Amino acid sequence: MASYGVSQDVIPGNLTIQGNLYQTAVQDGIVAKAGGGQQTTGSSVLNPAINWFRVTTAASPGDSVTLYPATSGDEAEIRNDGASSINVFPAAGQNFNTGSANAAFAVGAGKAVYLFCITSGTWLTNLSA
Repeated sequence: MASYGVSQDVIPGNLTIQGNLYQTAVQDGIVAKAGGGQQTTGSSVLNPAINWFRVTTAASPGDSVTLYPATSGDEAEIRNDGASSINVFPAAGQNFNTGSANAAFAVGAGKAVYLFCITSGTWLTNLSA
């Protein structure tokens, strides 16, 4: 995810920004990997320069995408507009909600999951209703 630090007042005397400002990017039309599984390369591995993803093709339950490595401060959202539930995998060796390493997180058709990282290596999740 691209970040931009601001080292001085943006509006002198009125606003000081400390830390990073994040650029939001969107990827639409993602095809989940048929048959599922955690990946390290390929089009179903999500790009860390993008933080909002929309899966439009998930033909069978368990088709999957794999997230980039979780780094403290990262956030992402994955929307599943495919026909079937998808599995979202963390990067190799990482986890969701302090669970088992490499275990998938299921996102049903028509659902979205908001992910954020406080401790590097662990994605925390908030699944839509």
